[in-house]
Amino acid sequence: MVIDGKASLSIKSLTHTAAAVTAVLGLEPTATAELGDPVGRVRTGSDGKPSMRERTHSIWVLDSPEMLSAEESDFSSVHGLIETLQPKRTALDKLREHYFIEIAWNGYSDRMQAGFLIPADLLAAMGALGIDFHGQVFFKQTGSGDES
Repeated sequence: MVIDGKASLSIKSLTHTAAAVTAVLGLEPTATAELGDPVGRVRTGSDGKPSMRERTHSIWVLDSPEMLSAEESDFSSVHGLIETLQPKRTALDKLREHYFIEIAWNGYSDRMQAGFLIPADLLAAMGALGIDFHGQVFFKQTGSGDES
């Protein structure tokens, strides 16, 4: 079963700034990066001069608020983001013209093959906001010793 999870709202654009997202949503992001920002290490180009790759898109990220959950599926982090975003629906609609918006969720399971259930009310809330969901589950070994 999924024993832990972390969600982040990610808003990306090939043409518009991350700073504009902050202005439209009125929320402070966890992290941002702008189009053209340097990425990676300085490398020597074919002309012998130092060069650096540049970011090809802007990104604005809001991590879920820290929440304690008794939910078996541990989608509390997604619930927290949805609660934060519901009053921002009109602003999200405005951004959608120039930005790709998704919630990325990483779940951690105590089993190698971990299925999970996304509650219908959570799916409906994400759908009402027009937010795509990208989920991944990773095995997280718990305890020590021989577990059979």
